[in-house]
Amino acid sequence: FFFKYTTDEGGRLRNVFGPDAESRLDYAAFGAVVIFDSTYCVNKYNLPFIPFIGVNHHRSTTIFGCGILSNESVNSYCWLLEIFLEAMRQVHPKSLISDGDLAMAKAISKVMPRAYHRLCTWYIEENMSPHLRKPKLDELRKLIYESMDEEEFERRWADFKENGGTGNGQWIALMYRLREKWAAAYTDGKYLLGMRSNQRSESLSSKLHTLLKRNMSLMCLVKHVKLCIQRLRKKEAQLDAKSTNSVPFVE
Repeated sequence: FFFKYTTDEGGRLRNVFGPDAESRLDYAAFGAVVIFDSTYCVNKYNLPFIPFIGVNHHRSTTIFGCGILSNESVNSYCWLLEIFLEAMRQVHPKSLISDGDLAMAKAISKVMPRAYHRLCTWYIEENMSPHLRKPKLDELRKLIYESMDEEEFERRWADFKENGGTGNGQWIALMYRLREKWAAAYTDGKYLLGMRSNQRSESLSSKLHTLLKRNMSLMCLVKHVKLCIQRLRKKEAQLDAKSTNSVPFVE
């Protein structure tokens, strides 16, 4: 069992991370791609609750550990990533998928510089409508999902900007600077196990929100997350048993 935490000058808990033995074994087997989600604040203190999520041999969701932070600063994320690597014997993932939090992105580049960092397509889709006029939405989706080389991407991006309807120029400029983290021209060929969004985190979120309430204490939060993880592991055991007792076939 691994458990690390920090406190403030008054001895109050600030940050905590503690994966169990099975989570560490799962990471050793399936930790090549990690989804790092900072969008949870499901406790009465409104502290960020951050699960590290992966996919197992059944292409089902698995949990490598969960952290609770006092804030969403670069330093807090750096602490969490460093402790995560310590728990996982300094084995770095090949790729990470995250939302567009800039502090998180800085922490990832500092602590895990060798890992490829991909932006979650769900996050991008959620932010497109407020910043783009309707005719441009489909154009950007093509740049996100369609395979093309970098030269073609640059040409189509220039057309995308010049023909009007791009709305918020600052957001468009930011997306271009981050293009290597979301455009198929740059992400194709990266080791991502077929994942390009935090849909597994969203699935976990739906499971958690059936159990969690925003006014929960941290102790209640930990107990309910443990219950959710147990349910995921029970499903994995059932799938293991099914595959062991099934006759393989080729279509």
